Amino acid sequence: MTGWPIEALERLLPTTYGIDEQVDWAVAEARWGACFPADYKAFMSAYGEGSVDDVIVVHRPMPADTPDGCHAADAMADGTGAVREVWRVEADEIWADPAGPDMVLDPGALLAWGTTTEADILCWLTTDEDPDRWPVVVCGRHTVPTFALYRFGMAEFLRRLLAGCFDSVPLSVEGVMARRSHAFVSRAVQRARRRAGLDPWTGEPQGS
Repeated sequence: MTGWPIEALERLLPTTYGIDEQVDWAVAEARWGACFPADYKAFMSAYGEGSVDDVIVVHRPMPADTPDGCHAADAMADGTGAVREVWRVEADEIWADPAGPDMVLDPGALLAWGTTTEADILCWLTTDEDPDRWPVVVCGRHTVPTFALYRFGMAEFLRRLLAGCFDSVPLSVEGVMARRSHAFVSRAVQRARRRAGLDPWTGEPQGS
């Protein structure tokens, strides 16, 4: 349906509470001046913007109008601006590249696709002309070093994280790799649950 590596991710992370964001990719790519990776497009179709295990949030490439007519937060732009500023402030930091030598580069090459509840920022390194070859960069709030590069795409990064494939946790969030099962809930489902007086993550009555 969605193609590997999304199919591999789906075996660990059910799409039950995902939605198809129906992103206008021509508009999104014109906005950012670049095409997006195929696995990210597939993720937006299968899952949409939302939370993984209530700790990792994957963002849309541009804000969407909410049902009440208000504009949603522009999380990708906010995260991208934040990670580029962190790089500028910590310009003397060296990248940790687990798959190769350390490297330093222009912060303008960073594009944020997610965040965590501990203020980590998950990005692509967009220097390759082929977006399907963009590796993941983690800017960790409490990690050492602050920046680390992982040489695979966002869907494979998430799959390895949820499968517990990393020798050490690449995020400031604890416990994600140790969970026996994982869940995703889209922003749209969370909003609908709040309007119904339910917990946005569990779907149970508030306070239960």
